[in-house]
Amino acid sequence: MVLIAVAAANRDPDRFPDPGTIMPGRGPHLAFGHGKHYCSGAPLARPQGTVALRALFDRLPDIRLAVAESELRRHGLLVEHSYDAVPVFTGMCGHAPASR
Repeated sequence: MVLIAVAAANRDPDRFPDPGTIMPGRGPHLAFGHGKHYCSGAPLARPQGTVALRALFDRLPDIRLAVAESELRRHGLLVEHSYDAVPVFTGMCGHAPASR
């Protein structure tokens, strides 16, 4: 049996310096697949992600990790790597939520 973990390709230390660090502009990756298996939703997902992150950082310009990065616990499945939780400070303590 051969198991190909495509997500691992994005974490190859021979291809990407510091593969565990999130770098949005890192260049080519396989998150949306490749060739005839390329995700047809990628052209929509990319701008949606950009808009969502810009809105987050515009609304919460002081957002930052609430713990040291070394305290974040990762768990990896066969096809995905993620964190159990990512606690953050938003800079909004004691303030009423902004109206929409």
